[in-house]
Amino acid sequence: MSAANDEAGPTMSVNVVAVGMAVVIAIVLSIVLGLIFGLVGLPWWIGPILAIVAGAATVWYLLTSAFGAVSNSLGATSSNIDAWPRYENLVDGLSLAIGVTDPDLRVINDPAMNAVSVAQGTNESIVVTSGLLDGLDRMQLEGVIAEMLVRIKSGDAERATVATGLLRPLLGGPLRSVGNKLLTQLLPQDREMAADLAAVSVTRFPPGLGAALRTMAQGSITPAGATVGNDHLWLAPPLDGEGAVPALPLAWRIDTLLEI
Repeated sequence: MSAANDEAGPTMSVNVVAVGMAVVIAIVLSIVLGLIFGLVGLPWWIGPILAIVAGAATVWYLLTSAFGAVSNSLGATSSNIDAWPRYENLVDGLSLAIGVTDPDLRVINDPAMNAVSVAQGTNESIVVTSGLLDGLDRMQLEGVIAEMLVRIKSGDAERATVATGLLRPLLGGPLRSVGNKLLTQLLPQDREMAADLAAVSVTRFPPGLGAALRTMAQGSITPAGATVGNDHLWLAPPLDGEGAVPALPLAWRIDTLLEI
């Protein structure tokens, strides 16, 4: 299972992109405000000062609010776990085995079958659809929960959450291609396969996760909350190649897991 550690790393860091965004915002605002202040007779240099403050404040807000913004984009509003004891029991047992604290558990009332890990700092959450909980047997669900937890343990969930939160103004607007490119540079290549392999190294039963992904693929993997801006966060990217980040074909991941 050592292949889980062989993924190609990101070519940029979130900090570099954050600084770059702050600089771009400051430059644009400096020009605009400098012209406006000059036209109304105010000292032009006030514009650049305000622009620097505004650029830093904007990026700070995007970074610090990433967890909430990403969670809201998923439609992750329900946390009535009492109705899903198997879900809670699996998370409790696997969290202990993997060495992570129990994350917040949420359920989206949606018939599609999919799951997401969201993390930032001390905020950690697993979000699954009701369709996933109803549609998978215990061994399959164990594989899915293990993957959600190893994504948190490895830092992949936090990296993806923060990067998505930072770039969210770009991912759905006219600068979508820029946002897509930056997000692709921030996330490791083959991250799905790395997480798959790490998960089955915990459960020691690759067919469980493979069968789960196959069952998901045979139904719907597209919850109502799936968007271009969060497609890459789901266990099974639901937009069939239309998301911001290129994803491995789900069939390839299934075949690999069922052949191990």
